[in-house]
Amino acid sequence: MNFDLVQIEIILWILVMILIFISCIIMYKRYKKDKTKYLLGITLFFILFFLCRICTFTNYYIFGFKGDIYLLDDLTTHPEWFWLQFGYNEFSYGGAFILYFVLERYIIKTKYIFSISTLIEAVLSTINYLIVPDLTLIQVPFYLIVLLGFPSIYLYLAIKSAGQVRINSLLISIGVLIFEVGMALAIPEAQLLLWSQFMEPIVYKILGPTLQFVGNIIMLSGFVRVK
Repeated sequence: MNFDLVQIEIILWILVMILIFISCIIMYKRYKKDKTKYLLGITLFFILFFLCRICTFTNYYIFGFKGDIYLLDDLTTHPEWFWLQFGYNEFSYGGAFILYFVLERYIIKTKYIFSISTLIEAVLSTINYLIVPDLTLIQVPFYLIVLLGFPSIYLYLAIKSAGQVRINSLLISIGVLIFEVGMALAIPEAQLLLWSQFMEPIVYKILGPTLQFVGNIIMLSGFVRVK
């Protein structure tokens, strides 16, 4: 990989982490002011995604992780690969579960379909780190529910609402969707096995952090206006 591209990529990810950290502070202040469980859930969502971003950044740029599939095989030689990627997995699904839970508990009544799907996907993903057989095909339906649930829920709220609530929900829906595309492009395993097959590295390595940065700004602008 071109060294200049690595430098640009690192700078972009540092900017993303700074922005997510700032988002944690902003949402915590909003929670301290209004004391709602929903705002607490949003705050925890940002905190856990900040932690998962730290894990993968450290793993990729400090310890040289390149997206190995069976991390259990590397537990003896590269334990940091396993535990940092394991942490990334748990923090990211933990953040998603908390936001889904407060959404389904306080905002929209969907019988916890998305929260339960997130838990199932988290368990399957965790098991996949601990055994050699690949559970990807079993995970796909739940992963799609987790991935598409957030933008779909907020889009639904935008359609059903009016005024500022509609604008906020639409901003969050668009922001989350862009953020998720950025996350998908940045997954080391996906870069190794999928994106590299039909994209130049500069595309997914620059778009990944850029889309997360832009998506974070858009969804944060919607979250801070939540009543």
